[in-house]
Amino acid sequence: ISLPTEDKFLTTRAELSAQLALTIGGRPAEEIGFSELSTGAANDPEEAFDRLTRAATVVLRVPVALVSLVDSDRHFFKSQCGLPEPLASSRQNPLTHSFCKHAVGAREPLVVADARAHPLFGPYSAVTDVRAYAGIPLITSDGYALGTFCVVDWRPHDWTVEEIGILQVLAASTMSEIELRRMVGELQ
Repeated sequence: ISLPTEDKFLTTRAELSAQLALTIGGRPAEEIGFSELSTGAANDPEEAFDRLTRAATVVLRVPVALVSLVDSDRHFFKSQCGLPEPLASSRQNPLTHSFCKHAVGAREPLVVADARAHPLFGPYSAVTDVRAYAGIPLITSDGYALGTFCVVDWRPHDWTVEEIGILQVLAASTMSEIELRRMVGELQ
């Protein structure tokens, strides 16, 4: 699978579908019971996840919230609220510009108050306009890190303990929805 370059994003549903074959921990999503994240309806917005991202933008007073899925090849937005075009339509970002991959790799929350002042993320902010980021890894009951529930601000943001707590609750709700879908899939 090849990622779009910085200046080329997938724009059609067919192109997006062709690119969406999620691997988790190096294994196809289907092998570990998460095929619903990587096939069919995964390309369409889903209200259950969209409600959570909308709530995050309102409650945390930030312009962007995402449910992101990260594998070894790409960074896909299962849900998004507030992204500008072309990211809102393409629903993916080059992995080279992904803050989320770091939270997934560390399997711990990642909180960045000012990306431009951060040694690792300074170059990202020059490309993405992201100034502040807070993300909670989405980890399955089997221990697979799927992605993050995260929020973004276009200006520096000193994240409070309360805000991170809210983000953790929203991430837990996201994982409940994902795990429920997994169980329903196993029953069918």
